[in-house]
Amino acid sequence: MTHFQFKISPSDYSRQFLAVVLTVLLIPAAQFNVYAQGGGAYVALNADQLDQIVAPIALYPDSLVASILTASTYPRLTRG
Repeated sequence: MTHFQFKISPSDYSRQFLAVVLTVLLIPAAQFNVYAQGGGAYVALNADQLDQIVAPIALYPDSLVASILTASTYPRLTRG
């Protein structure tokens, strides 16, 4: 049976230690209820308000809109 010995360099050790310390410090911050939008209530939009929001993109071809939405969702996967 072969035994492997892993040698950790001081820089790797300090990087791992820093990652553990930062993780422990961030855990209490993750306990709070944080919302992207304010605590306001949901407001349903009527047909006229929806038309006003959607009208600017309704004239573009569906394939272009799909490409733009995909690129905005996964920007690192787009070719530059």
